[in-house]
Amino acid sequence: MRTDMATDHTPADSSKVTRAPVAPSVFFMVSGTRPLYLDPPPPQTILVCLALMTATYFAANSGLTASIVALANRQPLRSV
Repeated sequence: MRTDMATDHTPADSSKVTRAPVAPSVFFMVSGTRPLYLDPPPPQTILVCLALMTATYFAANSGLTASIVALANRQPLRSV
């Protein structure tokens, strides 16, 4: 077991918890389907919803990461 690891956690560690459920929620809200293992919808629907889910995850991930960097460096969010 490693004992040289830092014990303090950065806000970046906790941001994973906040952004993780956002993209799948958008996927199911837009597609109007239940979980895919219950009844798979047509592939065209899945591809559009997956693209939207990917864009949502990218935007949430980038925005939260930029916010944390801005807070850590005490800079305005627009400058990051």
